[in-house]
Formats: sequence, C-alpha cells, structure tokens
Amino acid sequence: MGVSIVQPSAAVLELAKILLPTGVAAMIGLLLLRKLEQVKSEVARHSDFNRRWADLFFDSSNTFMVSVERLLALYWLLGDAPDPNDQSGTELQRQANALLPILVENRFRIQRLVALAPSKGLAAYTAANRVFEEVAKVTQTRKANVEELRGHIDAFNHAARKAHSEMLASQSLK
Repeated sequence: MGVSIVQPSAAVLELAKILLPTGVAAMIGLLLLRKLEQVKSEVARHSDFNRRWADLFFDSSNTFMVSVERLLALYWLLGDAPDPNDQSGTELQRQANALLPILVENRFRIQRLVALAPSKGLAAYTAANRVFEEVAKVTQTRKANVEELRGHIDAFNHAARKAHSEMLASQSLK
C-alpha cells in the first residue's frame, strides 16, 4: 500500500510541476493582454480625436478657400459689369457681402484649430491671414495683383496641408 500512495503523489507532483508554470504563464499572459487592450483602446480614442479635429481643420480651410475664390469671381464679374448698381450688379454685391462673414468665421476657426499642429500650425494661420488681408484690399479697392494673391493662396494651401498632416500624425497633445 505504501508504494501505491507514493506513486500517485509523485504523479501529482509531476503534474503540478507542469501545470503551475503553465498556469502562472497563462495568468501573466491574460494580464498583459488586458493591458494591451487598454493601450489599444486609448490609442484608438486619441487617433479618433486627431482625425476628427484634422477633418474639421480641412473643412474650414477648404471653406475658407472656396469663399475666397467665390468672392474674387464676384468682384471680377462686378468689375466687368456695365452698371454695378443695376439689378444684376446689386445681386452680385449682395452675394459678395454674404460671403464676408463666412470668410471671417473660417479664418477664426483656422486660428483656433492650428493649435493642434504645434510646429506647422502657425505657418498655416499666417498664410491664411495673408490671403485674408489681400482679399480685404480687393474688397476695399476692387483691384488685385492676381499673381501676388495666387502666391498667397498657394502658400496657404501648402501650409494647411502640412498642418493637417501634423494633426493626423500627432501622438500627444501637450
């Protein structure tokens, strides 16, 4: 009887030698997996934040440029109008005046959003201001240096693209 008791004990001990490290490894694995899922969830939330704000910046920049283009086209049409004060000219002036608040609003929105691109954002805002100032001159004088304005528009588009890329790639907000 002593032999049969010793043999099952030895078998239990051998089984414990196998199961104990395996169980500990499984527990450590589960804890690591749980931590990894928490990190992945945090990264996904952060990435979603960056994407949404970058999309808002993109939309604001695009609306800003569409407003500039539309306003310049309206001023060009007004400049070629035989009588800017007739019914057609008055309608063009009304449309131009309606674009001004949209232009100003998106300029302010760009100013707010470039904070999320700490190294490239200031250049985008500065370029937007240059475009805005040139459009303001056109609004006042109805005259424009088209090549200079086109250069400011190109500078804004390049700076906005860089700021947008930085927003998307941002790892942390400081």
